[in-house]
Amino acid sequence: MKNKSKLLLLPASLLLLTGCGASANTSIPRGYTNVDKANPAARQAFFNKVGEDIALTYAKAAEGFSMEGSFEIKEFYLKPNANDYYKLTDVKADYSFALVGLNENTKNAKAMLKVENVGFKLNFADNGKEYSLKASDLDIAAYYTDSTLYYDLSDKDVKTFVNDAIDLDYAMNGGSRSRTAAEDKEKAAKYLGKYYIKDDDDVEDVADAIPSALDAKTKAEIKETVNSVFEALLSEEKVNNLLTLAEDKNSQGAAIALALTSEPVKVDSVSFNGDLAASIVFNKEGLFTRFGFAGNLDVKSIDSSNPAQIKLSKLDLGASFKYGTNSVKLPSFGDYKEFQNN
Repeated sequence: MKNKSKLLLLPASLLLLTGCGASANTSIPRGYTNVDKANPAARQAFFNKVGEDIALTYAKAAEGFSMEGSFEIKEFYLKPNANDYYKLTDVKADYSFALVGLNENTKNAKAMLKVENVGFKLNFADNGKEYSLKASDLDIAAYYTDSTLYYDLSDKDVKTFVNDAIDLDYAMNGGSRSRTAAEDKEKAAKYLGKYYIKDDDDVEDVADAIPSALDAKTKAEIKETVNSVFEALLSEEKVNNLLTLAEDKNSQGAAIALALTSEPVKVDSVSFNGDLAASIVFNKEGLFTRFGFAGNLDVKSIDSSNPAQIKLSKLDLGASFKYGTNSVKLPSFGDYKEFQNN
């Protein structure tokens, strides 16, 4: 029987996948109208708008911006062979990042990163033996200000997870370790606190290498790249049917959305099946404001002698962006200690 595959454009009602959380906003904003993809002039104007929006966003972000988002996976399952498997369930995390002053002297730059409410359950089999590990409500944070890098790994749930991971490692490989689990926990505890590292030259070197704005040549190159990439994509009929280009005709607003599903596709002895919805959005001022990504994937062997499989259920990833020079909120660093690597 001849293998067949079909990629179908999802109805608008399915753009927000059933079961996905609030983070993966994959819809086109209200008030935006679809661009006529069959009209070369309309496409060119849209791609030029997106290129200009990228440059506008870059310049605004160099002054200051913040990002907030979340990440969830209901289940990730990997079975490489008949005896082993890895199963991650209820994976979740909230994250935020902010940066200001990149367009100024780097000594005035400030940044913060937080990853909070991290959780997952891991069950796996290794050489026929089953193991498990759980993480709940882990919080970590890092800050940069006054040429100093601060990090916070003091959360009690982080300490519990690290100790559980060490116990798991010794349950699997204890016979080959030169130290006891208690000794490794004592060593790890020295890193699990609030510390700072002064005069972080690496951070300054990276910041100094980043321009605060894009010049005319770079802007032109971005527009050319955006145009050529999407022209190539839209030239493929199947891909063309999956993409939606939308804009606010009276502003710099632009959005690109992708929605697809597929019947099982067989390639050699492997079957692929899944669905996906995604979007990126620039607001009416031309600033990048959000992205969303949601989907499912099932890849498995159809060879009965090789039961390998990868399954991803209800991936939900997204973030929103704001701009301003007051984006970074720093805590008091009175209880942070200078890190001593000894």
